[in-house]
Amino acid sequence: MILTVALFGLSAVAIYLACEYFVNGVEWLGHRLNLGATAVGSVLAAFGTALPESAVTFVAVVFGQTPGQRDIGVGAAMGGPSSSPPWRMPWWVSPWCFTIAV
Repeated sequence: MILTVALFGLSAVAIYLACEYFVNGVEWLGHRLNLGATAVGSVLAAFGTALPESAVTFVAVVFGQTPGQRDIGVGAAMGGPSSSPPWRMPWWVSPWCFTIAV
């Protein structure tokens, strides 16, 4: 139990430090490219956040040795975008969704 709690705490610290490092790196890159804060936040951060998920999907599709392994990659590519659009949120979260539901 103690080992589990210690690993959880160390993992939380590692995730926090990685997030700080990522955000500072994105801000630095935006400054070096002479981009505004809006462009940095909406383009660079979004690209960096989606890159790991896209890489895993790409590897599964391209390097999958069985049809099942490739299907996992295709399912991730098809299912990822459909899990976050506004119509998946409850109507009280997004007024836009409420107008469609009515």
